[in-house]
Amino acid sequence: MSKKDDMYKLIRFSTLALAHIIGSIVNNEASYSSKYLREYKNFLNQAKNISRKIKLNKTEEEEFTLMLKNDLKSELSKRDFLSDEKFNYIEKEVNDFIKELKL
Repeated sequence: MSKKDDMYKLIRFSTLALAHIIGSIVNNEASYSSKYLREYKNFLNQAKNISRKIKLNKTEEEEFTLMLKNDLKSELSKRDFLSDEKFNYIEKEVNDFIKELKL
């Protein structure tokens, strides 16, 4: 698999992980909050496995971050059952996630 393919997979798993953790934060009283947290951990582990295989240079890291934020906004927009507060968490959660991946 090419580096570009791995990067797209990494973006997709990262987007899903972040959408789930933000959903868990925004609706922490909802019955599905714990399920969202479990799904977050699953997607995080998949993203970590991919991130171990590829090394991104500075330009690729910036591209990854930008694409991740855009995909996350799009993914969160689809989740209309979550309040608009969800968009307030994007910046912080993306930054924390990237540190977790150790890119």
